[in-house]
Amino acid sequence: MSEFYTYFYLRHDGTPYYVGKGKDGRAFSRCGRTIPVPEPARIFIQHWGSEDEAFEMEKYYIQFFGRKDNGTGILRNFTDGGEGMSGHVYTEASKLKMSAWQKGKPKGQNAKIKAARAKQVITAEHKANTSATMKGRVPKNIKTFYTAGADALRGKPWSAARRAAQEARG
Repeated sequence: MSEFYTYFYLRHDGTPYYVGKGKDGRAFSRCGRTIPVPEPARIFIQHWGSEDEAFEMEKYYIQFFGRKDNGTGILRNFTDGGEGMSGHVYTEASKLKMSAWQKGKPKGQNAKIKAARAKQVITAEHKANTSATMKGRVPKNIKTFYTAGADALRGKPWSAARRAAQEARG
């Protein structure tokens, strides 16, 4: 099977609202688009023999269904397709220009925390204190076993629920 494909994002009635060309997990991630990604059951994928063929089919489908923005159809695409940046390699000059543009811009909270942690020096004493504090704790995200009909098992840790279910079966 080819790695290149065209994908359709489908409305609840089954009609497409976006057509794109992708490979790997492109159809399932937002990747900077303004178009929302639907649940996987509403993504239709067609594999093609080559990237060029996938681009051509993307253009064909966009022309066939038409675009809302220019009044020709039902798709929310903003272009006629086929112009993706697949395989694009930036020149050193372009990389320097993009880097300069990003310098001095405020960073998000996650980037600040990550940078602060990278500078942190954690001593052996700190590690020992943390380890001692964590011993005996039960993780908050422990798996629990929920079933609709077995109120006796509701909210119990998985192993206790499993034992109770096995005892009930006899």
